Amino acid sequence: MKTVSIIIPIFNGEHFIHRCFSNICKQTYEHSAIECIFVNDGSMDNSASLINELISSNTSNILFRLISHSHNQGVSAARNTGIKEAKNEYLYFMDVDDTITENCIELLFHATIKYSEATVITGNLLNKKEDTCHHTKLKTIIRKGIQNNLHDVLLFIYTSYSWNKLITRDFVIKNNLFFPIGIPYFEDLQWNIDVARYANEIVYIPEITYYYEYVTTSAMSVSKERQDTLAKCYMSLIKKILTINNKECSIEKHIFIHFYITKLLDMRNINSIKRKDIYTLRKELFIQAIKYGNFFLIAYDLQLYQPFRTIAKTKIIMNHSAELRNWVCCIAK
Repeated sequence: MKTVSIIIPIFNGEHFIHRCFSNICKQTYEHSAIECIFVNDGSMDNSASLINELISSNTSNILFRLISHSHNQGVSAARNTGIKEAKNEYLYFMDVDDTITENCIELLFHATIKYSEATVITGNLLNKKEDTCHHTKLKTIIRKGIQNNLHDVLLFIYTSYSWNKLITRDFVIKNNLFFPIGIPYFEDLQWNIDVARYANEIVYIPEITYYYEYVTTSAMSVSKERQDTLAKCYMSLIKKILTINNKECSIEKHIFIHFYITKLLDMRNINSIKRKDIYTLRKELFIQAIKYGNFFLIAYDLQLYQPFRTIAKTKIIMNHSAELRNWVCCIAK
């Protein structure tokens, strides 16, 4: 029987511990084939003591483990610790404030039998805030090869989160697919880009396996410090993509970089990134489109300049939806 290690990073998550623990215990898959690793990332609340209490009173055959960092190191470090400590064949990441369906692990493992060449199996996602599925019309989709995998990630066609994916641990270790340290936002997108570069086959199934609880803090959303941090993360993503040399994905790379340059241009009073560096990237991207001799990319990149940016903000031209980016990619190719 195939086995899985569920990795759950925690930082001050005491309000979600009981629900999360109970959620794992309700899995319909054979409990003896499941281990659940809670990584307490320097929590300052009662998260660790609550987990210890639940583990001591656990009556299921699931192996629950608690590993603690002496201080907060970030979600990437917590997931990396979970990867290193995991003992089972597959890995599955989830967040403590989210939930999974009772048959989540069973459904994903069933897909590994049917699609034996798959490196990654991804289930469907329900956003509980919007009460909508991420992949509303999704049927089972099999994506093979680096070009197809990168196409999906760079155009945001499928989820670029780390959770809700069943992935073989040997694949992660062999390709050194650990999460980037020091990047507080979009670390999972960077991880997914690397996964796409190495994965043989990725399978998406239509069944809902994950319930995403959208949580935001309005004060954080407008803080200048957060804006500066976001800007750094956007630049980090752009630099990441510039290291990809796959010629077949050059259009996807171009559209991806365009997307994040737009975000940087929309920011005001950021100190972490020089405006001239953003303008240089914008110019290089536009010159690249001209060198391609690609009319559609040239027209698309005009959104990065005035007065087209003003028009774009009225939504006449610009739309950040995955559908539009995919359409532009298809036309440009």
